Amino acid sequence: MIQVLEQLPSLRDKPNGRLEELQDLLADQARENHDIRTSADNLIVDESSGALLLRSLDFKPFKMRPLALSQLANRLSVPYGYIERCPAELAAENLNHWLRKEPDRKVMLRCRGDEVRAVLSARYYPIDNIDLIRWVSEVFGRDFPLRFEVTEESLDVQLLTEARHHVDRDDWLDSGLSIHNSEVGLRALEVRGMVYRQVCLNGLILYGKQQGYRRRHIGTSSVAARIQEALNSLKVESGKHMQEFDATRRVRMPAFDQVMAEIDKRYELSEQQVEAIFAAYRMEPGDTLYHTINAVTRAGNAESLDLDSRRSLQQVGGRMLSLADEGRSWIDRN
Repeated sequence: MIQVLEQLPSLRDKPNGRLEELQDLLADQARENHDIRTSADNLIVDESSGALLLRSLDFKPFKMRPLALSQLANRLSVPYGYIERCPAELAAENLNHWLRKEPDRKVMLRCRGDEVRAVLSARYYPIDNIDLIRWVSEVFGRDFPLRFEVTEESLDVQLLTEARHHVDRDDWLDSGLSIHNSEVGLRALEVRGMVYRQVCLNGLILYGKQQGYRRRHIGTSSVAARIQEALNSLKVESGKHMQEFDATRRVRMPAFDQVMAEIDKRYELSEQQVEAIFAAYRMEPGDTLYHTINAVTRAGNAESLDLDSRRSLQQVGGRMLSLADEGRSWIDRN
């Protein structure tokens, strides 16, 4: 499970943060970040410490974080599970053997101080979180409300825009954007439209070609301009879907147990996710598609789930809404 950095804000919180707060946090983290582009013949794994030594830096040791070690092993086609089980000396012997076998292999080391965060292909084009949020602030300014979650491996931001829709009594929806990025090669950059429900802090991440922008970390052409173009487009697009979510209150559903059995089967949910959805449904039961989608996305705030599991539930809710709007089966995965 990916651990959230201590005492940082969470996507479970109300969106009371500001871009300025997030920029300051990322700037603090980025101060020690640096990249080293090199080749395999410059690298040695130390047999006693497991550190990565660089010949070109007088054999300076860099501690490898678990992700970096797994990426190095995978790039050398050495099973990481095997390396994990090996004593340090044997693990180093295996890795060094294949480093010597492929001396011309080019790699990019993403470092923080004297630690290697990631070992990536030389083709990898980094989109750093600090740059990404600067581009966002140039589009939205620094005062738009948001909530965010930062881990060692990813950044998730949910930003509210100006559009709002009244559902019933104290039930209000806000349009927004969900932004996800990994600086260490785990995922592509992704920006999607979002619908935020104030009463239960739900973030429903919209699904579909018109509601999202995705970019892999390769290539160098006009990254900032393309991302800002997508932000402006999705800002408008996300506002259209609040009424669609409201309209699901008129769609009657079978018994919730029956519905959940089908959702679980088609979206391959974990046992913990299913339990979280049932708990969310008990907080606000009902017999409409609105209640069903709300239970799924509300479970995206569950304390029992890690960030990836919570995000996936918000995306499942968005798929259900998008497919219902298209007139297709709301539980279709395809």
